[in-house]
Parts: sequence; C-alpha cells; structure tokens
Amino acid sequence: SIGVKMHGSVTVGIKWQIVIPKDVRDMLSIGEGDTLMTMTKYGKFVGFIKAEDVEEFIDLLKSECNIA
Repeated sequence: SIGVKMHGSVTVGIKWQIVIPKDVRDMLSIGEGDTLMTMTKYGKFVGFIKAEDVEEFIDLLKSECNIA
C-alpha cells in the first residue's frame, strides 16, 4: 500500500548533514554515491527520493489521485 510512515528522527550535524536511518536506506535500496532528489511540501515537510525513481514516483502519485 502507498502511505506515509514515520521512521524515527535525524539530527542536523555541524556541517548541515543528516544521516538517513538504516531501515529507510534498506527499504529504498539507498547506497553510497546514490543521487537523491529533495522535495518539500507546505514549507513544513522535506523528503528525499532516489533520482532514478522520480518518474515511477510521479506515476504512483498520479494514480493515487486518479490523474491521467
């Protein structure tokens, strides 16, 4: 199913870096050197998606919203 899931917290480090939780890295098959796209929503949410998955993600959003 498509949905929102909370995966714990991250802390912004001294160089503005964050560590993605291991369960998320495993779920999304994120590895060292992968390119992630950053997205925001409502000026309150930030998320990441692997660059190679953007087109598939957009298709999922369209189908969830019944958009052709």
